[in-house]
Amino acid sequence: MAKGRRPKPTEVKLLQGTLERSRINPNEPKPLLEVPLAPDWLPDEVKDIFNEMALHFADMRVLSKTDGRALELLADAYFEYREARQFIIANGSTYESITKDGGKIVRAYPQVNIASDAFKRVRAMLIEFGATPAARSRVEAIPDTKKDNALQRLMARRTDR
Repeated sequence: MAKGRRPKPTEVKLLQGTLERSRINPNEPKPLLEVPLAPDWLPDEVKDIFNEMALHFADMRVLSKTDGRALELLADAYFEYREARQFIIANGSTYESITKDGGKIVRAYPQVNIASDAFKRVRAMLIEFGATPAARSRVEAIPDTKKDNALQRLMARRTDR
């Protein structure tokens, strides 16, 4: 496997104005922009996050049905981050513990590491979707020619289910 930077999708290069004809992959998949449905197995709290982010990314015109798995990872990591942060806000980030020799030591709650790890995963996935200010600044959105919006499309699909 090649090392180094991951290649940018052709669509991103086109929007950034850096696409060169010689570097176009003629067989690159071009999925239709469509809002994926949250899987049934996700807990309701994570489904809510999934649906909220799906609508957001659909309105940005960066989401296709094939991105559902990536969105699952993002929603799950964000839920994990939020849960850990709520614990830290309520209890602080450290606690005192008694050592074997009777001394006191200050330790970090496990939620501190959980929040830190989840934050890194959320940040990485947000960048993948172009949802951070820095990532967004490199992309110019294509004007939406459709009359309906992502919410209307998702609602129509849910009633068909």
